[in-house]
Amino acid sequence: MTSTPDPFPGQTIDFGADVRAPVPSGGEFTTVWVAYGCFFFGVILWWPSIIGLIISYVRRDEPGAGFIASHYRWLIRTFWWSSLAWLLSIGLIVGGVLPIVRDVLRSAKLSGQRLGDIDVDTLISIDWSSIFAAAGMATLGGIALLCVYAWLLYRLIRGALRLTAARPAP
Repeated sequence: MTSTPDPFPGQTIDFGADVRAPVPSGGEFTTVWVAYGCFFFGVILWWPSIIGLIISYVRRDEPGAGFIASHYRWLIRTFWWSSLAWLLSIGLIVGGVLPIVRDVLRSAKLSGQRLGDIDVDTLISIDWSSIFAAAGMATLGGIALLCVYAWLLYRLIRGALRLTAARPAP
């Protein structure tokens, strides 16, 4: 008998045990597909993601869920990480716009104008450094927001494909 190199030195792997977990019920598959559907709709409308999150939290510890429990955990982590990244991206955009709003209000105050009566001359007198800072931060926030949506779609598609193949989520 030829010896093969040990891929995991120091660890033992028992191939004698049945490595296939029991297949979850059809109801579990339906429930997780509903959660995935809510998350897919949540890419456009935010509130369906909340429904998918609630479904995932309620069903993640079901005794008969089997490998589907990993999909619930996958969806929960996807929601919280994408929400955090989304908030940071929006913060960059808002942080980029605030210097311009501040300069417009300051210019209007210095010229004695009321907020509703701001004219073009006031807008032209904005400090250019504020515009460049705002454009940079807002652009960075917009690119980050696009990356968040791309990452969110990647996670949802990857999880759905693994569910279709009856495999646990990574």
